[in-house]
Amino acid sequence: MPEPNNFPGSRRAGICWIDGSGDLWLFGGNGYDAVFALGRLNDLWKLQRFCQPPAGDLDGDCRVDFKDLNIMALHWLEDTWHH
Repeated sequence: MPEPNNFPGSRRAGICWIDGSGDLWLFGGNGYDAVFALGRLNDLWKLQRFCQPPAGDLDGDCRVDFKDLNIMALHWLEDTWHH
């Protein structure tokens, strides 16, 4: 269950990957547990990506790139002003 004050302890030799949504997953390794005991860890963490989209980020991926340029070009001549 998500909890803002909950965070993974320091570790090494853990496994991590980024899923299709850009969230970071972290599993196991050697390090400190919740009571600061050193040992092997068998925990799984999901760290959700969070960013403030920069100006020009039209697709919400926190980057301004050719995907945003494509969106802008597709809608360039649309009349979005409502009378």
